[in-house]
Amino acid sequence: MEWNEASGSTRSMVQALVYLRLTMLRNMALSFVRRIKQPRYLLGVLMAGAYFWLVLFRRPGAMPRGGGIPVNAGESVELFTAALVTVVLMSMWLLSGGKPSLGFTEAEVAFLFPAPLKRSQLIHYKLLSNLLVGFFGSVFFMLLSTRGQGGLWHLLQYWISWWLVMALIGLHNTAAAFTLYRLGDSNTALWLRRAVVAVLIVAFLLLAAYLQVSDSHERLQQVLLPGHLLVKPFFADNFAAFVQAIAVVVALLGLHYYWVLKLETPFEEASIALAARRATLLAQMRAGKGFRLTGKAKARREPFALQAWMPVELVLLWKNLMLGASYLNRRTFVGSILLVIFGMRWLHAQNTFGTQGTAGILGVVALVMLAYMLLLGPQFARIDLRNDLAQADLLKAWPLSGWRIVLGNMLAPAVFITAIGWVLLLTGLTGITSEGKLTPWLTLPLKISLGVCGGIFLPALAMLMLIGPNAMALYFPAWTQMGAAGQRGFDVMGLRILLSLGQLLLLVFSLLPASLVGSFTFYLSQWFLSQEYGIALATLVALVVLVLEILFAIHLLGERFEKLDIAAELRQ
Repeated sequence: MEWNEASGSTRSMVQALVYLRLTMLRNMALSFVRRIKQPRYLLGVLMAGAYFWLVLFRRPGAMPRGGGIPVNAGESVELFTAALVTVVLMSMWLLSGGKPSLGFTEAEVAFLFPAPLKRSQLIHYKLLSNLLVGFFGSVFFMLLSTRGQGGLWHLLQYWISWWLVMALIGLHNTAAAFTLYRLGDSNTALWLRRAVVAVLIVAFLLLAAYLQVSDSHERLQQVLLPGHLLVKPFFADNFAAFVQAIAVVVALLGLHYYWVLKLETPFEEASIALAARRATLLAQMRAGKGFRLTGKAKARREPFALQAWMPVELVLLWKNLMLGASYLNRRTFVGSILLVIFGMRWLHAQNTFGTQGTAGILGVVALVMLAYMLLLGPQFARIDLRNDLAQADLLKAWPLSGWRIVLGNMLAPAVFITAIGWVLLLTGLTGITSEGKLTPWLTLPLKISLGVCGGIFLPALAMLMLIGPNAMALYFPAWTQMGAAGQRGFDVMGLRILLSLGQLLLLVFSLLPASLVGSFTFYLSQWFLSQEYGIALATLVALVVLVLEILFAIHLLGERFEKLDIAAELRQ
């Protein structure tokens, strides 16, 4: 390759880029075909396909035919969308700072940076690569906004519009970062630049609100011109209008491309650091350690002091608590409790938004979040057997029964889920009052009874919700590794949907015996106990049934753990 000739080198680089991306797409397709020959991957693909079919294509009555944003949408929708896009473009000048970087991968850094390429050629490579990747990535947004309806022309219109708009926003972000870095070389303070941009954004929002209130729609369109030009292709109602709108966006795209190339800001050092951070985060997520900021590990206080008399379950609890996030500690828990108590008292004193007030609204939101956390929390709290599968042979060498190792590994996520659940439960019960039209029956004694019984029931419920993910890790370890954090793909998405459905079914069938026994006990207690004491007695009986189910499940998982051959399972 003649890299010293500008035109020839750029042409060769574009050819190499197209060859590289097409080869990657071909290899991804071949790898996908080979994977779905295995039953577990095929099942994941079928589940993900069924999900997209039900969500995107089987809702014809949810909105007008033609997609999420109709072609003939009203002027107010177009103005709101234009305002949103304009704010996004302006905020990029506020958030950008420091050394700019381009999203090169570690492989690209290793092969391209030492190559005889100019900086402008590297910028060419990355910008063109982003355009090519965005062309295929915009298909998802097209399906999401149209739900697969409206005809071939309408789908093509949204596909091209999404692609160009996302490409221009990405280029504007890069141009803003490069420009601010150039200004930074002129000793312009970062805080001063951000303060100026923040003032401009606030002034823009105030001006747009004033023009909207005063019905000055023509001037408002002039103020929102940058965003209006970008969203115009979505609202074009004929082919000629669409071509005109697209021509303007393409012209702006070309100007931004030239803008970035003209600046030619140094980005290599920041790109190398960004690639290293991404690789470290990906390795942590694949190891089940979650999404954490990288950097030097800091010393942290132990959750409790280990003693010689402690059983091994507490030792495993100590180890997994140390693996958890550093902010999930006793001080955070106590501070959250105090914040809820005093904060709710202050909100009730304000008495805004009706009889329930802001505190009541927050209470309802907290209870909804509690339900979601119990259902989805165990899928993310992986500091249990799913995190220790690679060390299963080492754990099996311990002179202990399998059920004790299973129990010890499940304690830490149960502690985290229980602590967060207690805070949300307290928020809900202190926020909702008996003054509302829907909750006149929620008296103070009843709230105390529900709070105490719910607080006692939450640890057992957290342990129950952890049974399913850990059972999947022991009985189908290859499936668990495929669905681990950090792995992506259509089949992996389907597997996670399948695991969530299985978690919901397990919850229903596990709670059914305890619910029946507790309901029958509460019904009988009405003859000789008050409502509050009847709830406490029913909770106690249901809790006994639930604990027996959990102990039986842990015993079965312990037997499976003792027979597990992790190497043979992962080879299947």
